[in-house]
Amino acid sequence: METFLKVSIFHFVIFFISVFGLTWFYEIFQSELGREIFAGFHFFTIMFLYVLTGYILAKKNNKELYVSYLLIIMISVAFWLFCLIKSPNTLNYKSNVGGVWLFYRFYISGIEVPLVFINKYNILMFQSVKRQMFTLLGLSFLPLVFQVIGTKIKRH
Repeated sequence: METFLKVSIFHFVIFFISVFGLTWFYEIFQSELGREIFAGFHFFTIMFLYVLTGYILAKKNNKELYVSYLLIIMISVAFWLFCLIKSPNTLNYKSNVGGVWLFYRFYISGIEVPLVFINKYNILMFQSVKRQMFTLLGLSFLPLVFQVIGTKIKRH
């Protein structure tokens, strides 16, 4: 349980750095190219922080750590399923039905925010609603992947 708490705290800290620490820098860049370059830097910074947290948390016996990672993913998937069940046809948070997706997007915004600022490559912009929903689910797996990479780096 202690490891799960540490993993959760690291997720919150990285979310805070991404959303409240780095997002305001987008206002500095007047050109779309400048914002896109910074968005790439923003995304890779966040992924590096996830690798670093995986590295910091790694121990000789990582069973408890992997269980903690699994719990975080289970929470993400359960939250996503709840949103899908409540609003299977729209992501429009302004509608009464789709409003639940706003909370999920806030939950994954530490990862989604830099990807939204890359206008030409915005992974959500040109997709159907169903594909967008599954893309949002996929984004919730990125922290796990990069934390596991950090854990593996320390073990080898």
